[in-house]
Amino acid sequence: PLSFIGSLKKANWNYYFYDFLKQKRLLDTLLAPFKSDVERLAAKPTDIIDHGCLLWNIFHHVILDYQKRYPSWIFLKYEDIAANPLLEFIKLFDYLGLKMNKKISTYIDEYSSQKNPNDRDSTKYGPRNAKACVDNWKIRLTSKEIIRVTSTTHEIARKFYNKFPFVG
Repeated sequence: PLSFIGSLKKANWNYYFYDFLKQKRLLDTLLAPFKSDVERLAAKPTDIIDHGCLLWNIFHHVILDYQKRYPSWIFLKYEDIAANPLLEFIKLFDYLGLKMNKKISTYIDEYSSQKNPNDRDSTKYGPRNAKACVDNWKIRLTSKEIIRVTSTTHEIARKFYNKFPFVG
């Protein structure tokens, strides 16, 4: 959640929850645990941190549901891919029955290399140091924001991460 919300903050990407209100069936079923929070933020938007926390919780609540309902699907975490991009893409290609070739593996290596910058000034796609990007939230979020994120997302986050929060 910290990386996701740090990225939202950097890009100044807000979400307007009234879009969810238009989807009554979704809100009354899959997103029912979040209905009051969605209604609250749709009625009175707050800041990117609150919006990001609710979005992260919603997305990962749905992912947990999908993991139960669709056990044959593959679910990947950004942190795992960033730790070893080429190996993780090779596994993904194998799972999907796709062929990895030299051009693709070179592209993955070049775009995720430790020689690349940890971050970029823009939100445009470009080469980055994949391993270092995982920790960009540490410079994007204040200590108060980190506490808000971890306290708001911990119930769901602990189902995805052995060690949460990863502050330190």
